[in-house]
Amino acid sequence: MQKSTRFRFVIFLVVVSLTLMSCAIPSYIGQLVDSSSNGDAPTVATDEPVAVAPSEPSSTTIVIPDEVLQQDALVSLYQNVSPGVVSIQVVTDSGSSLGSGFVVDKDGHIVTNYHVVEGATSLEVNFQSGIKVYGDVVGVDLDSDLAVIQVDVAAEDLVPLTIGDSSQVKVGQTVVAIGNPYGLSGTMTVGIVSARGRTLESIRQTSEGNYFTA
Repeated sequence: MQKSTRFRFVIFLVVVSLTLMSCAIPSYIGQLVDSSSNGDAPTVATDEPVAVAPSEPSSTTIVIPDEVLQQDALVSLYQNVSPGVVSIQVVTDSGSSLGSGFVVDKDGHIVTNYHVVEGATSLEVNFQSGIKVYGDVVGVDLDSDLAVIQVDVAAEDLVPLTIGDSSQVKVGQTVVAIGNPYGLSGTMTVGIVSARGRTLESIRQTSEGNYFTA
């Protein structure tokens, strides 16, 4: 009878111990999870996909290499071409005006528009280098609205520009204009070739009063 009672008492202790252990396991697991999130325990690798929160958009400016190359090309173009572009100040009987031209050779010939020098009683050519000289009109073409000015400047101070072939130009190609619009010298702007084969009215008229065209 005593043995039976002792056996039951042992069984009771075992059951109580197992019950207490089962209650303590969730708490112990929770401690493991908390310590893992704090970096106290190693991360367990699994094959399950892990959701990653999207990162904030970067505020860093990304420079496109092509744009940098284009800018460098335009800067280089201006530095090489602008010394050959001149400002022309014209005095006429009715007032004064300002135009643009460019050097074409080392002999001091400068090409400009005929309407710039039309009726000029005197004209002054200003170079980017600071040189200022008077010039003379030595040739005109009213149909093309072109004129040639001659200046007396040392060859080493002249920067002739290369004449291109307009027949090779394609619509959509980039065009750069350097001149003196609205009296603002040394101005550069960029556009595109909008069309080819346009008709230009000549300044010259027929005896009937009609204009020639080019």
